[in-house]
Amino acid sequence: NISNVSRRFNPTWFNEYGNWLEYSISKDVAFCFCCYLFRPDIGKQGGGDSFVLDGSRSWHKKERFNSHVGAPNSTHNQSWKKCVDFMNQNQHIQAALVKQSNQAR
Repeated sequence: NISNVSRRFNPTWFNEYGNWLEYSISKDVAFCFCCYLFRPDIGKQGGGDSFVLDGSRSWHKKERFNSHVGAPNSTHNQSWKKCVDFMNQNQHIQAALVKQSNQAR
């Protein structure tokens, strides 16, 4: 704690960013789960590699999390949409095959 500014990860950030935030205890850095999985390789938009490869350690600059999220059509939000779609079991191939099989009966 330097100048009353937190210099470590704050677990309450999971309340605000928990749908994508991953924290590595061993490395003491934060990552973006959905960008790790689905981010297109188009450069350093929205924090770029800091939330994907290296992890972010800028604990005193919470605005970096908001900057990473960015605008509605940001790389992060596109990756988030792909992640949500991926996790949606109703869109899985197996669900589509079962539905098609049931309709054929």
